[in-house]
Amino acid sequence: DQVGHESNVLNQQENEWISQLESFTPLDFKALDPVLLRLDTHLLLRSFVVGYSLSTADIALWGALRGNRIAVAALKKGNLVNLTRWFRFLEELCPWASSAVESMNAVDRKKKLAKSKEGGSYDIDLRNTE
Repeated sequence: DQVGHESNVLNQQENEWISQLESFTPLDFKALDPVLLRLDTHLLLRSFVVGYSLSTADIALWGALRGNRIAVAALKKGNLVNLTRWFRFLEELCPWASSAVESMNAVDRKKKLAKSKEGGSYDIDLRNTE
């Protein structure tokens, strides 16, 4: 039936975007820029990445971008108009997402701080020494 077919197509499109999440993680602008431009173009006439409502792909991509300081800096420049619009729209639509990211970042910061307080490790393998 038609509804089942449309649902399968949307699921397939959603999975395609989710499978590309890794491409949104580089902390190198040259590597990230073409990926951001492609998503910006994709969002030209869309409010959501796939279909007409919020999907897992939207949340996953938003989280990947939000967690990448280079992507956040690119969005703040305002050159990626469609991507910036979508990013802010999702932030307003899902205020819990920002809170979740902040909580994860706080936990990560605490782990890094605890590790740095442990001090350096002097357990190195020195060959031919006595």
